[in-house]
Amino acid sequence: MIVQYHKALGQIEPDGALPLEIKRGSRALHYHVFSSQALVLIAELGRRNGLDLYGVKGGVLKKLIERTTKGLSDPRFFTEKTGEVQTWVGRLNGSKLAWMEP
Repeated sequence: MIVQYHKALGQIEPDGALPLEIKRGSRALHYHVFSSQALVLIAELGRRNGLDLYGVKGGVLKKLIERTTKGLSDPRFFTEKTGEVQTWVGRLNGSKLAWMEP
C-alpha cells in the first residue's frame, strides 16, 4: 500500500492535477475527489502509526487536495484542462467528502 501511495504522489503535477484522472474528461473532477479520498485515508493511517505520509515528496498531497477542493466550488480548471464541462457521477454528498475531515 505504501509503495502505491508513493507512486500515486509521484504522478501529481505541479498544478495539483493527476494526469490519468484528467484523461477521464468530463469526469476528471469526480475522479480527483475519488483519488484524494484514498490518498488522504492512507496518509491518516500512516500518521496514526507514526509515519509522516503527508510530508512525502515535499507535501505534494496538499497540492492535490487544494486543487480538488477548489474544483468543487469552481470546476473551471478541470473544464479548461480537459476541454469538457465537468459532470458528476451519482450524488455529491457527505459520504463522498468524509475524507476532508482529517
